[in-house]
Amino acid sequence: LTDMQTKNIFKHNNPSKARVFLGLCCVFGYSVVFAQQTKLDSINLDAQEKEFRIKHPEIFWTSPLEFTETNVFYNFQKLNFKRTQTPSEISEVGFGSKGVFAVKPNLILSGELRVSSENEKAVPFILTDERTTNQNYISNPAYFYAPRESDWMKQHYYLSGSMAYKPIDRLIIGADVRGEFSKSYSNRDPRPEIGNFDYHVDAKIGYQWNKHSIFAKAGYFNRKKESDISYSNPDRNVPNFYESYIRFNRGYGNYYYNNGYSENTYHYDGLALGAEYMYRTSKHQFLLGYRNEFYIDRFTRLY
Repeated sequence: LTDMQTKNIFKHNNPSKARVFLGLCCVFGYSVVFAQQTKLDSINLDAQEKEFRIKHPEIFWTSPLEFTETNVFYNFQKLNFKRTQTPSEISEVGFGSKGVFAVKPNLILSGELRVSSENEKAVPFILTDERTTNQNYISNPAYFYAPRESDWMKQHYYLSGSMAYKPIDRLIIGADVRGEFSKSYSNRDPRPEIGNFDYHVDAKIGYQWNKHSIFAKAGYFNRKKESDISYSNPDRNVPNFYESYIRFNRGYGNYYYNNGYSENTYHYDGLALGAEYMYRTSKHQFLLGYRNEFYIDRFTRLY
């Protein structure tokens, strides 16, 4: 079986709730080969360091390195032993590109682009885009379902861009914009259509002294999930058609009923404040960060 990356989705249902993130990035030991002029070579960088440089382009001023990386990939999984809400086959094809660029000595840009298309075969029961492929259960126990298999198509798009600017010596201004969007469809009645939209805008200002830097950060984020279910033949949503009749799973127990399906939207947005401390050498990076998010949950249902 091909390994797949997993993504944890934490859902919060309490309005006006602050979230606090305290992240400690351990010391990164860079396996770097230095030439006679101690110039870095991107061939010797591991994936973790490249990702860190893209998110923090200001590192360029202590260990200069420009690089670009482009890839095309194809993954295939055939799942002979699987849980109920898991496809029997998964095929994915995609394209990705990322890099760091020094536009001027005091202006560094970085960014990443990922586009992929995924096909799932014989997905049973569930009418949402969440799967039990790499997790033990569906995180939201309330969902619509129908006892039939169908094929799904998923499209994913990710785009990010970061900037680090030094207007004067020791003063650093940074900005980061990123967005992630996905669409999921089923090709048999009932036909769910699910969209996920997630984008962030962050800015920071900091002071650099020798190997030490400290930043104050602020940002805005907006996340939305839209889901709808349609029929090519609406007459099939009746109990006589057992396989295509929509049920509703109300929890982890066995209480099922059909109260009519609808268009649902889960949305929350808010502001974030935080701070960062970074210690940098030619071989190591140490980052300590704090982030506090203030947001409001909104859930709407249109019948």
